[in-house]
Amino acid sequence: MSIDNLLTPQRNQLSVQTHNLQSASSPMLSPSVSESAFERTPREKREPYSDQAQFYIMYVRVGKEKDWNQIECSFEEVFGQHRAKDGLTAVYYRIRSKWGLPPVNKSSQEISEEGKEMIRQRACGFDHGFLKRVGYFEWCQSYQSSAAPR
Repeated sequence: MSIDNLLTPQRNQLSVQTHNLQSASSPMLSPSVSESAFERTPREKREPYSDQAQFYIMYVRVGKEKDWNQIECSFEEVFGQHRAKDGLTAVYYRIRSKWGLPPVNKSSQEISEEGKEMIRQRACGFDHGFLKRVGYFEWCQSYQSSAAPR
């Protein structure tokens, strides 16, 4: 008797046992049960970041040199909607690229004079009330006095 003949009945029994296990476990792991265990509740749909919101993120990060915790809090105060740090930072990096600023990992300084000058140029496109509300004019005065030669 060859080894294959000895193993054949065991293989058949194994496939029957495996089939029985799959049949028995199928009702317990129905697709709706197994999928729902891993479903995430979708977050509330949000409006895209407006031009004002994008400007504000750059202004407080580069111009006012605020950290992300401060930006997260102040963003909610100014715009009346909570945005998490992860979302704010993602938008920040996209804006840097859109504005032609070097990527943070390739630049020696994240907070640069080039970035501050870009903020001043972009501010021209926003209404006086918005800029006043976010403290832009006060920042401009302090920025100009600190940038002036001594």
